[in-house]
Formats: sequence, structure tokens, C-alpha cells
Amino acid sequence: MGELKKGIYDHLISEKLRQALACLDTSQHQAVFGKLEEPFATDYLTRFLRSRINQSLAVVRPDQRLDLANRLIRSLAEFDEELTFLDSEKLETIAEILNEISPKDQKEFLRPTTPPSSPSLFTGTGNSPQLGRELEIELASADRVDMLGLSSNLPD
Repeated sequence: MGELKKGIYDHLISEKLRQALACLDTSQHQAVFGKLEEPFATDYLTRFLRSRINQSLAVVRPDQRLDLANRLIRSLAEFDEELTFLDSEKLETIAEILNEISPKDQKEFLRPTTPPSSPSLFTGTGNSPQLGRELEIELASADRVDMLGLSSNLPD
């Protein structure tokens, strides 16, 4: 992990982080800890695991990724009886994804530039997807739209 720099952190404490904290120059810096509230634990653990799984999948050979993913799923399923629903989640392939299901007589939906499963930042620059067009494409295939209204206390 290397030397910890001053700044705001939002990390679960792993063995690696604990070792880095042990090397912290306490004459110059202090580590400030907070309590992780139970309702947020799942999100923190998911982000931690996602990062480690992402790193692991990037390291192993491409032909090993499917096996590693299925081993992780199997390991989760074996952990507790209530997780046996994962038994049917074994991946068959990572060579293709399901893009849509549509009536036979209908043309395929236009697809947005950014995959629906990926977060996107629309900056308005020439290189980024255009928000208006992306919304049009998304709305064409949506079966429901939820909108959040924003208000402002700024003067007119």
C-alpha cells in the first residue's frame, strides 16, 4: 500500500491497510476512525470485494476468468444454506451477453453509447456521449421512468 498520504479516506481496514497505518509517522499525522453503521456495511463490503475481484480477474489469464468467477460463486453458495440460490448462477460463458428481448417483427432497439450497467459521466464535451440523445434512446426501450425533481434556493 505504501506510505499513506494526508487526506480523506473511506476504506474498510484490511490487513494491508492496518500494516500501512502501523508505519504512520504519528508525530506528524493522526489516523481518525469512524464507526461503520450496519445499514452501510453491505455497500462497503461490496465495493471492497468488487475492487479485489476486479484486480484478480485482470491478473489471471483470460481463459481462466470464467473458472475463477464460477469458483467465487460456488464458494459463496457453499458458505451458508440460505445462499444456495447461487447454485443456479454458474456462468456458462463470458463470450456473449444478452442485449435485449423484443418481438420478432420489431427492429432491434437502438442502444445507448454507454451500456446500461455502467455508470456514465456526461460532461458535454465533444468526446462524451450527448445526454439528450442518450435519454431518447433509453426512453424508447424503457417500460418505466422514475424522475427526481431538483429544487434550488438560488435567486432568479
